[in-house]
Amino acid sequence: MQKENLLKKYLVVARNRKTLKKEELILFAKNVKELKKKAKLLDLSIISYKEVKKKIKLSKKEMEYFFSLISDAMSTGVNLLSALSVIKTDSKNLKTLVNEIILSLKAGESFANALFKFRETFPHFILVMIKAGELSGSLSQTLKEAYKFINDMEEKQSKLKKELIPPLIKLSIIFLTFFSFSTFVLPRLLNNSFIANYVSPTIKLLCKITSIVIPTFTIFFIFTFIFLTLLKRQNIYLYEKLISKIPFVNKIYEKQEVFLTYYVMYKLLENNVSFVQAIEVAKKSTNSPFIKNSLDKVLKYLKEGKDYYNYFPSIDEGYKLIIKNATTSKAIVNAFKVISRRAFEEYLDAVSFVPKLANILFFLVAFYIIFLLINLVLLPYFKMYQQWR
Repeated sequence: MQKENLLKKYLVVARNRKTLKKEELILFAKNVKELKKKAKLLDLSIISYKEVKKKIKLSKKEMEYFFSLISDAMSTGVNLLSALSVIKTDSKNLKTLVNEIILSLKAGESFANALFKFRETFPHFILVMIKAGELSGSLSQTLKEAYKFINDMEEKQSKLKKELIPPLIKLSIIFLTFFSFSTFVLPRLLNNSFIANYVSPTIKLLCKITSIVIPTFTIFFIFTFIFLTLLKRQNIYLYEKLISKIPFVNKIYEKQEVFLTYYVMYKLLENNVSFVQAIEVAKKSTNSPFIKNSLDKVLKYLKEGKDYYNYFPSIDEGYKLIIKNATTSKAIVNAFKVISRRAFEEYLDAVSFVPKLANILFFLVAFYIIFLLINLVLLPYFKMYQQWR
């Protein structure tokens, strides 16, 4: 990860030495000297270059084309470099991606490590899947499955976005209302001598706290949002680390890491990698300290011949028994296939909690505003009416 962070993106305008055509592409390099070397390897003569922060984004069709073409080419017995050279496209982003991967492979890097430079382009779980597929010798099949997973996740995310729109609209309206109410309406109501005479000291204190806390929180939220947006563009690794510390987001990250861990193990075991090696690879693939520690315990007790299955992270007792009773290689593969499916469902359940949370917040804020309005407007006038009578 540190090595990837040192790489800079350069927007290069160059002339192809073979076709003599002018090309515009993005290349990754530590410095200008390395940039020129990479251009030379691609038979390019640099005309101009500049450092950019531009992200490499691929459309759904481009991803499908990328994964399916490499997979189909490799299934015919062609090696990875030859499979990549088959890709012909007018897309600048896809051309940049392919060129950088080819250069990385020629430099002796693995396909998975080359793809990790494009963490902003591909979902994290896809990169982990490909890493597992490459280590297990089933890269071609994994690339096919990777695209299916992208489609599956896209469908789930599309459904989730549709579910999120109504509560997010509600939250936006209620947030603006609450901000306006606490910033402009509350101070005026409290400064009204007539209302102030009929409002209890507790409600006055609550109103003053609200009129200070909400505007302060709003300013803090806006600056935090701007900071995280800029950080994501500058350093996606630090951004992910910070985001994962947020309690609610942390739960989603943890569920995703659990799913990836068991999926990696399932893919490795399916391709006849030893049980111990599969655990070690899964441990190296995860970003979660909790999962790393759990798998360390599994390895320790497995080597000591103790009940290692009790230490597999975030699975029910029933699934631990399935691992315990899996005595053959096929049974172990099936056990982790079932566990990875269950972990994927739990990850989706964790994500789907967002709309529920938005609705809960909406009702809490609405209730609080109504409560304040009753105490600041209705009750004072009601008390005045009683006195008048």
